[in-house]
Amino acid sequence: MVPGGDWSLSSKPWCWCACVQPEPCLEHTSCSGAAPHAVHPNVQVDLPGLDASRPSILAVGCPGGWLVQVTAADVRVLSPAPARQLVQTFPAPGVEAGPACKAACSTCFAQLCRLYRLRHSHPNPGPKPRTLDAAEVILAPAFLVPRLASPGSASHHPAGSLSLAAAGGSHVVVASGDELCLLSIGCADGSITCTARHQLPQQASALALLQVPAAAGAASCWLVAVGLWVDNAVVLLQLDTLAEVASVSLGQLQARSSALLEVPAISAQVLLVGTSTGSVLMWDLRPGAGSRWSLTAGRQLQISTTSVQLLPAPRPPGAPAAVYAHAGSDVLLSPLPWRPSSSSGCAATQLVCAARVVGADGLQAACALHAPDMPHSMAWVSAAGRLCFGSLDAAPKLRWASTLVADTPEALAMDPLTSTCAVLTRSLAGEQQLRVVEAATLRQLLAVR
Repeated sequence: MVPGGDWSLSSKPWCWCACVQPEPCLEHTSCSGAAPHAVHPNVQVDLPGLDASRPSILAVGCPGGWLVQVTAADVRVLSPAPARQLVQTFPAPGVEAGPACKAACSTCFAQLCRLYRLRHSHPNPGPKPRTLDAAEVILAPAFLVPRLASPGSASHHPAGSLSLAAAGGSHVVVASGDELCLLSIGCADGSITCTARHQLPQQASALALLQVPAAAGAASCWLVAVGLWVDNAVVLLQLDTLAEVASVSLGQLQARSSALLEVPAISAQVLLVGTSTGSVLMWDLRPGAGSRWSLTAGRQLQISTTSVQLLPAPRPPGAPAAVYAHAGSDVLLSPLPWRPSSSSGCAATQLVCAARVVGADGLQAACALHAPDMPHSMAWVSAAGRLCFGSLDAAPKLRWASTLVADTPEALAMDPLTSTCAVLTRSLAGEQQLRVVEAATLRQLLAVR
């Protein structure tokens, strides 16, 4: 990561697109300008329609300029900027819906919603510094993705409340216990329409909306990926009907997130699943018979020991799509930057490479950031609790660590099974030694004369 500025946070982030403190208030930042270290006072901004008294599960922009916020109690639609008034609500099961106008006009409610704008000066400042409305930055699909244990568990969400949510286009899918509900947000009036429901065999542990691009004569389509809490499986559902079209067992692993990665070399898609134990599972996703999909060529990649959250990585124009894996020791998953000579017979999962993100150890949260003055950027919360802004390298780069060897290395060989390296060295006196070094840490394990 390349830093571009930072800001101290008073508490740990909770929701997908904003930082929510334990007390009933909401913190949100926006940025404008390119000077990374300019200091300006925080400007308080109120969005009357946001519910700041509850942690947000999701906040995302929909076509038409509408802002959708999902909490455990309801789904809320706010009017386009700059008003951002509450225009529609969809309650969680067992929660009575109140009039939208009453909630939007509540003075007490408005006082709970506190948003802050972080200003940056422009390199060529004019009489009035350029700023970006804080209401617009929240339109990013995921502003801050926390690394929290079991976010969809029953202990976090009482019976009848919403526990998970995902959005794509004008569609929002919410989970309440073992029930899924597909909502459509009206582009013209912000109305909320429930178009389909689906009963799961158990509570969901992960939920995502995946857009499969058009390829080989097949039209683009949306799939809903659902992780099952008890069965440790991932189920793919067709978006419009929520009918099951594929499933795969994870064995002893439990799904926490999922994403789709395109491999342009062979025009294929890879389904990625982040687990609760720090591994990323992947399968080739291909159309099957009828409306079914097939998942083949499974592969497992261990990147951490904590829960993995997957989100699209910001990429500059022309760069291949990538997925950012946030797991305490973060990784960028991307297709190979070249086309192997034998790619025609390769599984798509074999053409996925993983690169450690330098400077991303111990991050509390990370997200893609798309602002006019910071396109294709990142925002993250450091281990020290500082909100930072910057960017990812456009392509993986060679990085290295060094260690002191007393003698001159003459030859070396790598053993991938034990992750060790054998180094043959020669001293100034002409004596040779065979040293065994641990590849990950460069720590010497053995030396034989």
